[in-house]
Amino acid sequence: MRSGWWIGVIALVVTASASCLRQTSFRCEIDEDCGAGGTCELVGYCGFADDGCPAGRRYGELSGDRAGTCVGSDEPVDAGVDGGLDVPPGVTCYGTGLVRICDVEPTMALALSGTIDTETSPLCAAFTSPTGTTACVIAGTSITVDAAVRVVGAKPLVLLSTTTITITAAGALRAESVRMPVSIGAGGNAAACVAGVAPAGGAGHGGSFGGRGGAGGASSLGAGGSSSAPTVPTQLRGGCAGANGGGALGGVGGAGGGAVFLIAGTSITIDGAVSASGAGGNGAVGSAGGNSGAGGGSGGMIGLDAPMIGGAATGRLFANGGGGGEGSGNTSTGNPGGDPVMPTLGGAGGTLGSNNGGDGGAGAGGTVLDGGAGMLGTLGGGGGGGGAGVIRLFGTSTFAGTVSPPPT
Repeated sequence: MRSGWWIGVIALVVTASASCLRQTSFRCEIDEDCGAGGTCELVGYCGFADDGCPAGRRYGELSGDRAGTCVGSDEPVDAGVDGGLDVPPGVTCYGTGLVRICDVEPTMALALSGTIDTETSPLCAAFTSPTGTTACVIAGTSITVDAAVRVVGAKPLVLLSTTTITITAAGALRAESVRMPVSIGAGGNAAACVAGVAPAGGAGHGGSFGGRGGAGGASSLGAGGSSSAPTVPTQLRGGCAGANGGGALGGVGGAGGGAVFLIAGTSITIDGAVSASGAGGNGAVGSAGGNSGAGGGSGGMIGLDAPMIGGAATGRLFANGGGGGEGSGNTSTGNPGGDPVMPTLGGAGGTLGSNNGGDGGAGAGGTVLDGGAGMLGTLGGGGGGGGAGVIRLFGTSTFAGTVSPPPT
């Protein structure tokens, strides 16, 4: 791989090598993007006060061809492809959506297997954007997944092929989060998640992302929690965790699903699975007075970007919500919410474990974007189900498999 390759996310340009990434250009939209004392100029670069310039401002060091020049001293410069990325002549770029990668010349075809940790894998080239968004980028002349590949770590995963990406019928790219044993998909529980209203003794709400998490059920201890509104992502990120249940021994919320983005120069074929679902919330432990169940995690994010996107009916893309955990009784412990296992169904809500605890709500799945509400419990309330994640397709799609939630 050449040391001069660039990665662009929205209005970000960086240069990269296997060991480092150096940002060379940053596009602003409002003055606040430029930090203290900065002004977002009409051309989309940041200017800063400088008495040595006729207009009193000079472009910052991340202003592409204008870096270090006085504001107003030059003619408009071509903003590059999509108005957000400066691309020098002769440079080939890949991706038209949320992630854009340029000047990449990998020399090897890749067949992925085992577990990829986006924090430690030697295959990763890592970067951090000005807003703190990070990712692991793995590039090859072609990429094949012919077995189950587990993807974990704090950073989302980006796969780039200069030609094709193929996930065979036997292959699976698994960035989902799992309740037990605890495993969080790559980039899950994103820092961009907006907290809802915490329960006042009742059950925890489900996590929100592309769909809204279900409300937590009330209990004898108080009201259940309520989730934040769904969001439309402007960057690659994972899903959001469900809230913990009320009471001294309330359930622990399920983790939000991870984030994966696939970019190919010619085509992406999915005959197997790509999953980024959220985990089920835990049930509450039985004790005097009862405790409330936890919310399920929301689905994460899956992105596919290629001129042609295809795959057989065996293909599955799913980022569903985890089920909410059941509330407890005095001595009986509530059952946990389920992790999504079917491509069109969210995780089942926890039930049948407690005589006096409310059932957990079902996670979002299929065309149902919002998680189900947890039920009122005589003692402990049931946790809300996790909302749907986000699936984005960029390119002409003939994909014949299952997509849950529907792509946006």
